[in-house]
Amino acid sequence: MKIFAIDPGSYSVKILEMSTDRKGLRLHQQTEIVIKNIKDQVAIDQPLHITQMEIIKSYLSTKKGDNKIIIQMPAEMLTSRFLELPINNRKKAELMIPFQLEEEIPHGTVNSHYAVTLRKKELGFKATVHITGLKGFDEYYNGLNERNIVPHYLTSELGVVENFQEIWSYLKTHNQNDVASKQGHSSYAIIDIGHETTKGHFIENNEVVSTHISRYAGKHLTESLSSTYNISEEEAQEYKHQNSFFLTESQYAEVDKDQADFALIMKQAITPLIQDIKRWEIGHRVKHGKAIGVIYITGGPSKIKNISNFLTQILKIKVFPLSNSGPLFAIDFPLEESHRQSFWSCYIMGKAISQKISISNLLQGIYSKNFSTGLPLHSITFLAQRTTLIASIIICALITERIMLTNERNQLYLKTSRILKSPQLALHQKDLRNLKQRPALVLKEVKSKSNELDKEVNLVMGKAHINGLSPIVFLSKNLGQNLNADLEKISYDGMQVKGQFSSNMKEELAMIKSKLESLGLNKLDTVIEKTGNKNIMAFNFQLTE
Repeated sequence: MKIFAIDPGSYSVKILEMSTDRKGLRLHQQTEIVIKNIKDQVAIDQPLHITQMEIIKSYLSTKKGDNKIIIQMPAEMLTSRFLELPINNRKKAELMIPFQLEEEIPHGTVNSHYAVTLRKKELGFKATVHITGLKGFDEYYNGLNERNIVPHYLTSELGVVENFQEIWSYLKTHNQNDVASKQGHSSYAIIDIGHETTKGHFIENNEVVSTHISRYAGKHLTESLSSTYNISEEEAQEYKHQNSFFLTESQYAEVDKDQADFALIMKQAITPLIQDIKRWEIGHRVKHGKAIGVIYITGGPSKIKNISNFLTQILKIKVFPLSNSGPLFAIDFPLEESHRQSFWSCYIMGKAISQKISISNLLQGIYSKNFSTGLPLHSITFLAQRTTLIASIIICALITERIMLTNERNQLYLKTSRILKSPQLALHQKDLRNLKQRPALVLKEVKSKSNELDKEVNLVMGKAHINGLSPIVFLSKNLGQNLNADLEKISYDGMQVKGQFSSNMKEELAMIKSKLESLGLNKLDTVIEKTGNKNIMAFNFQLTE
């Protein structure tokens, strides 16, 4: 089985075709396809990532067999977060990540796709989260799928740097005589100066602790040379690759005026990038309280003559090409020094696969359903047996649960039946028969009777609060006790007083009526009539206690 490690950059697409053997990785082919050289073969307005996919498709179409493909996703489409999870249970730590990301990501996790790399620490876990927009990632994945080049791993440059650090740490631990063990620093940075962007990764105590991106890169050096010398960008780029250089302050006295002027142009062009690197380093110092010990540079512009010495003087930090560090000392196959800087990412991806190191993989969830990133651990027969066993346990649990619920239902039915047969409810036998099949009807009938009882109780309770003597006391107080009339009947509902006086003398009733009217009673109504030998005065008025 071959490994195809692919780094689609903005200047070129780099591919290493490798395989594993007892001694490590074996190189079959190294390929770098410069994008500008195929511009006449693609649409003018075609996005860069589509062009990269077409290049990868064209290359892989000639490769047959069971191959493992790993592609580094463009850094411009990704962002990252470093999370500290103070919990020792891995599953619980994984469950915490979406909640922490909700606070970290402005557009929320719903509109994001991310991959997580968890590493156990003394006080919990550290998570490196590689994040991309869900819509953009879906389009990128569909682009790969349409061209039949969906890889086994879709990783990120940050993930590659983390694998680089793991491999280097292993070498420093197990190969004491290796040159890499003498180059170790607890704090260092890898600066990848690309064509359109520059990425900075800062490592502290064998962990990547921050990552940054700058829009100043090799393209801006080319544009500066093109505008200064009034030449095309193609000529400026060719000259930059073949003849450009930087000078330290002491070297200006050793060169002629034209060379000094050229060096000043290069210095001015790269100054914005230097300012970004200084800002990143200051941020690291502030956060971790420790200065960066060394910077390793890689990418196309890192091959410019004397750039390491120039940056060392400007940044006041030792700067070396990445090919002079770590696992690239112990590279498994012959590779020219300049090619090590170009293909370092591809090499680390292949090395991580060969050593079975955990690789950050964005092909997760619905994007990984058709792929397996490793060898099967169990045979199909064992998996079938295990599935059958688990299914049997679940079925037994469901049956047991059903039996228990049925018993509880029957007991509940008996208790409910006894209650519903109560004479106070006066339910019909028809309603009781509906209890099992149509309990909703029985419930409706019971609620109706309950409401009627509530109304009766409320009525009785309301009457109990009415003082029936209030109207009698009121009339006695205001009409006097020596009346030549009899109060034959009176009623009071808490507000309205109704009653009837009788007397042989009509004048007596008229006097009572007059007194009542003088009291200014609310809604007073009186009627005097002759009934047999008696005179009757019916009255009613409102009385509030």
